Amino acid sequence: STARAPRRAPRAVLGALAGAAALAVVAQVVASAVLDVRQGRPWVLSAIQTNYATPAQYAAIGADLAAMDVGLVESPGEIGHLAYACDCVVDIFADPARLRPLVEAQRERTSGLARRALDLNHRHYPGDSDPLPTTGRLAYFADADVPTEGVVASWPARTGHILAPGRIVLLEAGR
Repeated sequence: STARAPRRAPRAVLGALAGAAALAVVAQVVASAVLDVRQGRPWVLSAIQTNYATPAQYAAIGADLAAMDVGLVESPGEIGHLAYACDCVVDIFADPARLRPLVEAQRERTSGLARRALDLNHRHYPGDSDPLPTTGRLAYFADADVPTEGVVASWPARTGHILAPGRIVLLEAGR
């Protein structure tokens, strides 16, 4: 018996694949060039940005909060850069007692294996402490939605990508 030669893809198919790959590379280069022209180099922000504010804006907010000596305030949902700029923000990750109501609510909605997994995961959870007291709450609002009452201070927040221009607002406690 004679051995069969391996079957090769037709040249047209290989040519089409090579052309598609080349087109994808060109599209990526063009997209990168457009971003470079739009925001300059080096990039100030990543191409995909979901934060409320830029690192520079968060640094300014943190510096102002520290100067205002506000004590501890709830974060607007993003604690990272604020925590570096000011040791004055707290969220569910920095204060485990704030996570307890969310865990309990999830536990009530869950049953069976998922509930057992949740219980196992939180077996050593420090559930007997009270949340750290705060003097206010930071929140993001689109410019059109900034409240007029209960505002202690506010800062511009604009990343230019997904969210509309807005403000990070320090609200009085309880608001």
